[in-house]
Amino acid sequence: MFTKQCKEILSLLKLLTNNSDAEFSYLANTNCFCLSRDIECTRDYSAYASEIFSIMEQLLNEGYVKNTFNPYHFRLTQKSIHHKQFICRAILNYLCDKWISLIALIVSILALLKSYGYGIDDIFISCMQLLRK
Repeated sequence: MFTKQCKEILSLLKLLTNNSDAEFSYLANTNCFCLSRDIECTRDYSAYASEIFSIMEQLLNEGYVKNTFNPYHFRLTQKSIHHKQFICRAILNYLCDKWISLIALIVSILALLKSYGYGIDDIFISCMQLLRK
């Protein structure tokens, strides 16, 4: 489950790394993440300081970040860098798996409308009028 807090932390990490797989870590004695190669480049996570470890664990479990050489250093994965592409692919896979169900749904909706006195011609005409607007 991708929560609102996970999404906000992931957005913060994408800003920090410039949406790349640059290594980042917790900055000691602060509520910030920093780039491993540039300690001056930081992002503050103080709004989620009380739950940051569980958020990072969730991001790790979901495959959005990965540990590098210890539990406090991370990198973004392709899943987080190209998040929208992964979501689109998941939707397309779902539609491909459920295409028979979708066709059955459309046929049943058309049958329901027909039972209320709407002709299929009327439905197509209404759709065409909506598309022209």
